[in-house]
Amino acid sequence: GGSSAFVELYRAPEDPDGDYAMLHALSRTAGEGGALAVCRTDGLVTLLDPRAAPGGGGTGVHTQRVHEKKVFSADFSAAKPHLLATASL
Repeated sequence: GGSSAFVELYRAPEDPDGDYAMLHALSRTAGEGGALAVCRTDGLVTLLDPRAAPGGGGTGVHTQRVHEKKVFSADFSAAKPHLLATASL
């Protein structure tokens, strides 16, 4: 039989009440090893970039508040992958 493995790259931090923000969507840049954008219910988007990881052993992480309410989706531009569009309420 086959086997599978799972590596946790990201978990939203706990809030003061011990709850976690729900993750709504993922988007990935084109190309091998591209960045991932993770949309959260608390209005933040987290970028995970394995290419920026020190020594290649971890993940470069950057979190930015982009909306006051939950972020429903994010998508990288195919023509300009450094641009990220997001949608909220």
